[in-house]
Amino acid sequence: MRTRDFVILLVCAVTAVAALFAAGSQLDRINAQREQLKLVSNPALENAPPSLAFATVALGAFRGLIVDILWMRADKLKEEGQFFDALQVAKWITTLQPRFAAVWEFHA
Repeated sequence: MRTRDFVILLVCAVTAVAALFAAGSQLDRINAQREQLKLVSNPALENAPPSLAFATVALGAFRGLIVDILWMRADKLKEEGQFFDALQVAKWITTLQPRFAAVWEFHA
């Protein structure tokens, strides 16, 4: 590897590390502002089936994916005429994401 390429690679690596450090140092302030502005909502999973509670805790960041799968299941149950089961799945969705407006419309 030529010296010029090595210098460019080194500068890029140092810049990347500095950017990560700068972003990490801002995290506490950002989280404090989120709580102050009430942008964070982590409802407890009460009366949820164990499989749903486990999936939510285990997959944390993939909560949206879980909600998508539950939403498809609720829609399928509704089309099959199983309204009470669809309602239960919709309640799970509102537990996982209480600000998901489409589910509240589904409840209506």
